[in-house]
Amino acid sequence: MGEKVVLLYVGRVSWEKNLRCLARAYLEIWKVRKDVHLVITGDGPARTELEGMFLDAKASVTFTGYLEGPIPLL
Repeated sequence: MGEKVVLLYVGRVSWEKNLRCLARAYLEIWKVRKDVHLVITGDGPARTELEGMFLDAKASVTFTGYLEGPIPLL
């Protein structure tokens, strides 16, 4: 993603995966480092609430949803 540092989460998007901790940590990083981008790959019951949290903070986050198939080599 250009000159950005990309952080990636892959898995079910549910609170038992400790995603509140991930969200808080990322938002703290985002306050001081605008060159960091979070990508969340997967789907689940916490997705809508997480999207709202990051939207409210105007943080740089991409939700890809559920993906399957071969992973292309970079």
